[in-house]
Amino acid sequence: MQAEIISVGTEIILGQITNTNARYLADQLRQLAIEAPWQTNVDDDPARIKQALATAKERANLIFICGGLGPTEDDRTMAAVGTTWGANYGSMKTTGNRSRPNWRPGRFPRP
Repeated sequence: MQAEIISVGTEIILGQITNTNARYLADQLRQLAIEAPWQTNVDDDPARIKQALATAKERANLIFICGGLGPTEDDRTMAAVGTTWGANYGSMKTTGNRSRPNWRPGRFPRP
């Protein structure tokens, strides 16, 4: 099983923040014996997010996307995911400082 980690955020591309999410996810996947040979950083442009998702969809069994998922108007990640997979994931619910989509991902068995 192979995974890809996609990190969304212009701040990452510009070097304004450190991509700690990808580091954490890569370490967790390693501990689960899931190979993650690809890490993609993409800015907040919807077309580039869709392109990154389409590329990941072709080469990975699991796709982890982080960043750009807040409940503010300028966050375009969920809409790009919805367009790529043909679903509407634009509606967000907020819990404290954490955002979560109003859908639940499926559970994957450990390899």
